[in-house]
Amino acid sequence: PLRDSLRSLLATAPWIETVYLAESVLSALRMVTLYRPALVLIVDDLPADSVPMVLSWIRSEGSHSRTIVLTEDGERRRRALASGAAIWGSCSMTPVPGPCPSSA
Repeated sequence: PLRDSLRSLLATAPWIETVYLAESVLSALRMVTLYRPALVLIVDDLPADSVPMVLSWIRSEGSHSRTIVLTEDGERRRRALASGAAIWGSCSMTPVPGPCPSSA
């Protein structure tokens, strides 16, 4: 699965100290509170309104974590952007800040 591949890839990067994998929204929120990560990567296979809720919660906790949401869905991408995420859609092979050109 994508999560396992990303975790393996990130674990090999020498500038990344630790990689945690949350299995649920609740465990992700606990991890953000406990570890205060520099980066939170969200694979958007969560229930429809979970991503904006998680992003809002991270901001409300005063976390300085940067957030990236991986999503294919244009509407979810727009909601995540409105909630403060940086997006890497798969509309190209390079990181894309904001909506993919085809979904604008």
